[in-house]
Amino acid sequence: MKNEAKTKIILVIALLGYWVIALTGCVRNDIKNINSRGKNIICFGDSITSGYGVDHGENYPSFLSKMLGMPVVNAGIDGDTSVGGLQRIEMDVLEREPLLVVIEFGGNDFLYKIPQELTIKNISEMIDRIQAKGAMVALVDVSADIFLN
Repeated sequence: MKNEAKTKIILVIALLGYWVIALTGCVRNDIKNINSRGKNIICFGDSITSGYGVDHGENYPSFLSKMLGMPVVNAGIDGDTSVGGLQRIEMDVLEREPLLVVIEFGGNDFLYKIPQELTIKNISEMIDRIQAKGAMVALVDVSADIFLN
């Protein structure tokens, strides 16, 4: 991969990190696998990732691809939950030589009343498996105050 592309990826990760810090006040000092040798950026999630309800090419993986000037794999499935994501992680993510994986799950878990502890456990396992493969992870948080008890 060209250095320019890696620089763009690191910039996107930094912007995602800044956004998380700005919204939550959380500070993360390290990015695991910053020197990843993977080849693909993969957006892994549910209908938000797949682009349910938006025109073709208007989902966030398409915008990310345009921003970076390189392909981004859209591994989003409408209606999927963290349970389903964990079942398909091998084929949809780990076998695709991931460099960076953007994980976005949780909305359907809430709608289908999957216990929050199980959702957290599933996403944590996804992160562990992706990082063990040598890829970076960016986690998209879809929670909102309306979801809190």
